[in-house]
Order: sequence, then structure tokens, then C-alpha cells
Amino acid sequence: MMIQTKSNSGFTPLEANRPKAAVVVPAAGRPLTGFTLIEMLITIALFAIIMLVLFNLFDWHNRLFYFQQAQVYVSGSARSSLNDLSNYIAQSQAVLASHTFSGTNYNSGANVLVLQLPSADASGNILASTFDYVVFYTSSNQLMEQVAPAAGSFRTQVTKQLSDTLNTITFTYDNADFTQVKSVTVNIATQAKAGKQTVNYTLNQKVFLRNH
Repeated sequence: MMIQTKSNSGFTPLEANRPKAAVVVPAAGRPLTGFTLIEMLITIALFAIIMLVLFNLFDWHNRLFYFQQAQVYVSGSARSSLNDLSNYIAQSQAVLASHTFSGTNYNSGANVLVLQLPSADASGNILASTFDYVVFYTSSNQLMEQVAPAAGSFRTQVTKQLSDTLNTITFTYDNADFTQVKSVTVNIATQAKAGKQTVNYTLNQKVFLRNH
């Protein structure tokens, strides 16, 4: 019968060769602890500042996007309206003092323009002593166009909205006598809201009547 004896170190040979677990010893005078209250408060404050900066950046980008969208819309509205006006004025034979469209009488002035245009057939041939009539007028923030063609004209009868962002429109004539008018100066201003900001766009153009 074999009797195992402990070595001088107090362990058996097997125990003496067994790996020992690592022991973490804290620095002198500093106990092992988590975050202190001050460290947590500083972390929370830094996080709040970062979130505030990100929110302000997002808000600025959002406002810039809507402002640019409004700029594109009001400028496009003004340009397309002026193009339509210019085309009809350039084709017109005369500015009329007044004309009746679908039972409503319109009088040319600072905000209303009544035009008389020579009628033409689908082939572009002028119809003798026959005329089409066009009126431009405002309704609240809308610029409206109404066309009344003669029988046989290639133009179609239509009432349509040219702009829904109209702020002001002014027609200026080179002569107080409408029968003597040779040119019309159009000043159109459009406007739209983009959040708390207001976007404005203005165009001005002088257009000569047909054969002038």
C-alpha cells in the first residue's frame, strides 16, 4: 500500500504542477469600481450636445430643401406664364378695350389684358376678317387665360390656370389709346411659402404686337 505524502510546499506533485488562476490586484489606493456619477453626467451631456447638433443640421437641411423647391416652383410658374403671354401678344393684331367671353365682359387695364388675334386654319392660312380673342385676368393668387376662337380656327376654346402662385401682375401699354397700342410690358411676380420663409420671383418683359 502506497502512501502519498505532501511536499514541503504543502502540495502534492500533481497539485504543484497545476496552472494557477490569474489574480487581478488593484493599484495601490484605488479600488475596483465602475463609472463615477460625474463621468456618467459628462457622458450624458456630451450625448445630448451631439444629438442637438444633429437635429439642428437635419432641420437646416430640411428648410433648405423646401426653400429650393419653392424657388424652382415660383420661378417656373412665372416663366411659363410669361412665355404664354408673350406668344399671344406677339400674335395679336390689337389690344381691345373690352370683349365679352362666355357672358362675362373683360376690360383691358393694369391687371387685365384683352387681345384680338387673326384666325388661322389648321394649315396656317389666315382667315379673312375673322378673329380669335384671348383674355388674361387674375383670380386671387391665380393667373387665368381664356381663349375664344372663331369657327374654323385652329385654336381651341379653353379656360386654364397659368399660375397659382401669383403675387402681382401689371400690364403697361405704350399708348393710352388701345387702338394705338404697339407694345405691352408685362411685369409678373410670383410668391410661395417655404416654412417660415417667403420666396419671391419677378420677371419683366416688353412684347411687341404683330407687325410692329
